[in-house]
This record gives sequence, structure tokens and C-alpha cells, in this order.
Amino acid sequence: LPNLKAAGILSIMGNIGGSISCYDVTITNREDEIFFNPYQSFNISFIPENGYHLKKVRMNGLDVTNTLDNNNLFIEEPEEDFSVSVVFADDNIAMGDVNGDGDINSQDVLAVANYILKSPPETFYDYAADMNDDDIINITDAVIIESLYNNQ
Repeated sequence: LPNLKAAGILSIMGNIGGSISCYDVTITNREDEIFFNPYQSFNISFIPENGYHLKKVRMNGLDVTNTLDNNNLFIEEPEEDFSVSVVFADDNIAMGDVNGDGDINSQDVLAVANYILKSPPETFYDYAADMNDDDIINITDAVIIESLYNNQ
């Protein structure tokens, strides 16, 4: 018989604004590990709280948001350990409004610059800062935000 793995590990992480449910375990605003049975399919459910929506789901670093069925990710007979991360976004935070004050202005550009320099402000919505949706917050995002408020 081949040496079959007895249990797999799913590393899972979510931010505030929702919960993740898998194998009768619910994860809210934290990182955790869940054991799964290798070679047996299962679902992972993403449940946004009121006022939030599911923005992005990544599996092993790859964006799988478009493959979800009604906020569920079907995992078919997994063989290896894997990771899932999820971003729940506040319905009231517009892209570019990284400090969440309701305006897109120079303060948002400054907040992104401070983030890049490793001193982010206390209130910083990273998902609102990633303007080009490349999962990297950098000067390109700051330039896009700056052009947004200059063209208002």
C-alpha cells in the first residue's frame, strides 16, 4: 500500500467583517489551522457580516474568488496541505479611501506612503489601498489614488 497521509493541514486566515466555516469550525478575524481528511472533498464557506462583502479569496496565493459558488469554495480530494486567506471589505469604504474617512485625498496618499515606509497609520484599509489589485501596496497605488483626487 502507498504511504497515505493520515491528516492534512489547512492554514486559514480571515480579517474582520466575516467568518470562515469549515468542518464545523468557524474562524473569525484570526489565523488558524484545521485538520482535514486527505482525498475527501469538502466545502469552505465565507460568511460576510452585515455591512461587509467578500472581496477576495486566495488559495495557496492564487486568487480563486471567481471560482466560488455562493461564497463557498469546493475543495476536491486534496492531497497536500494548503492555505486559504480571505478579505472581507467594508461596504462603506471606497477604493482609495485607505484611512476610511469618507474622502479620497492627499491623506490617503500619505497613508500609503507611510505604509510603504513600514509605519502605517492606526486606521489603514489595505484592501482599499491596492488600487491595481496586484496584492502589493506600493508607489503605483499611491499614484493612482493621487490621480483620483486630483481629477475630482
